[in-house]
Amino acid sequence: MAIRRRRGWSPLGNLLDLDKQLSQMFGEGEESSTSMTTWSPRVDVYESGDDLVFECEAPGVNKDDIDVSVENNRLTISGERREEKEAGGDDRDYYRTERLYGRFQRSFALPEGVDASDISAQYDDGVLKVTLPQAAQAEKQTIEIE
Repeated sequence: MAIRRRRGWSPLGNLLDLDKQLSQMFGEGEESSTSMTTWSPRVDVYESGDDLVFECEAPGVNKDDIDVSVENNRLTISGERREEKEAGGDDRDYYRTERLYGRFQRSFALPEGVDASDISAQYDDGVLKVTLPQAAQAEKQTIEIE
């Protein structure tokens, strides 16, 4: 099975490009601090042996703030990266903030033959690894006609 990224027209992508161009035009630097970007973790999907593996980059996300579920043959990874606050209030004066926070959700259609009842997930060094075993491919059986 080959999974490929598709890049096509996206209204949000075009708005982000416009936001970046307007920021440059009005001297706010390469990117505006009021950029409309939302945070969404990157995910690699690959086959390893008989397993289908999803590796999701989620640095700064607490393991308890991540949910992994399978329903109607769709894998959903959701969670939240919370903004860091110092105890006793935040008296920082930021010049620029680029790290994004908030809720995220990624959903993937699973191919036929994936055994969702035996799913496993590990979280280590900011990377969530979800492994789903794939059932052995049924071989084509030829039936002799009598």
